[in-house]
Amino acid sequence: MQDLIKNYFTESIQTQIVMAESLGYSIEKAANIIVDSLLNGNKIMSCGNGSSAANVQSFTSRLITSINIERPSIPAMALVSDNVLLSAIANHEEIYARQIQALGQQSDVLIIATCQGNSRSIIRAVQEAVIKDMKIVALTAFD
Repeated sequence: MQDLIKNYFTESIQTQIVMAESLGYSIEKAANIIVDSLLNGNKIMSCGNGSSAANVQSFTSRLITSINIERPSIPAMALVSDNVLLSAIANHEEIYARQIQALGQQSDVLIIATCQGNSRSIIRAVQEAVIKDMKIVALTAFD
């Protein structure tokens, strides 16, 4: 069991080294998109399904509350957080798109997190963000 645990850690470290080399430019570009949007008075919206929903919710909470440094709150909202609203939207394909229709503004940033990348609700969210002329940052496990 100890060898298995060590192998998981080693594999994780090796993966992180490869990803740091291959994704550095994309991460920098995404960070610049987010910072530019915020400096222009816009907000960050985020969505995801399943465990990705938990990730965007955690990310949003860290933007709004300063964890280790004192700073102003960053305008952000996780579209996965309002249980009453989510249960009221009958068509699940529209679960995020409807919120973007109501709350999204030009040059806001939509961050999507998805392991599969082909969920209809995520695709509709992206389509609606494009209509609103929002910036999109996609965190996916696929191309």
